Amino acid sequence: MSLVACDQEETLITPSLKESVEFDVVNPEFEVVDALKSENIKNVAEDADFNGNVNVNLNDIWIEVKINNSNQADIARLNLSMMADGNEVSLLNEDAFVALENKVTIVPLVKILSEEGRMELMNKLNNITAGTDETDIEMTLSGETFFNEGMSGSVDLDMEMFIRYSF
Repeated sequence: MSLVACDQEETLITPSLKESVEFDVVNPEFEVVDALKSENIKNVAEDADFNGNVNVNLNDIWIEVKINNSNQADIARLNLSMMADGNEVSLLNEDAFVALENKVTIVPLVKILSEEGRMELMNKLNNITAGTDETDIEMTLSGETFFNEGMSGSVDLDMEMFIRYSF
């Protein structure tokens, strides 16, 4: 009986990581700002211990819309932007429209993510993980809500923007 040796290939398995930022929407027209914390992102990269060889891939981006009991709005129009080198950069090619019918609605954004926005977000994530940038990633969610024709009412929505990335 003879044994045949085979070539071994090293496979590196990296985690898929998720960060989020929360926005409370209580006005028919809104612009709310919060930030992804650079310290959280940097700590994850340090824990992974890639010896400075980190390259971030943006895997997914979405918004989760939660309708609170006092909300009377029927539709929301959303836009998302971030600050990059002192300039506001739109992350989306077009606004996202959300029918406010379910208690929780997931709004996928990856298909309407602008190339410039995707690149700026990836650059920022890479710079944070490399230790060359320590500033938080400031995100702005803006838009407006709509009511059935001729009606007005209260707006009470909790929105959370998520990014999923890997090294």
